Amino acid sequence: MRNAPTVCNEPGCPAIVRTTNRCAAHQAAGHDRHGSTRQWRKLRAQVLERDRWTCVYCGADAAHVDHVTPRAAAGPDSAANCVASCEDCNLR
Repeated sequence: MRNAPTVCNEPGCPAIVRTTNRCAAHQAAGHDRHGSTRQWRKLRAQVLERDRWTCVYCGADAAHVDHVTPRAAAGPDSAANCVASCEDCNLR
């Protein structure tokens, strides 16, 4: 049985894939989850510091980072697209 088609997991990539999570171009480019995880942790820390660990939606203490334009809608992992949020606002 073949897997259902889905979009490549790399942010902003519109390629359709069937057997893996990433398109051939991103697999060949050597993108790895560990590098992405390190970059995300650094970005997350920068966003939380920038927003002073305060939820931009309700003003509560923030421990999460929310993508303003979701990654599923091709939103980038960038400081301009991320804001600090509390757990309740982030899960909404």
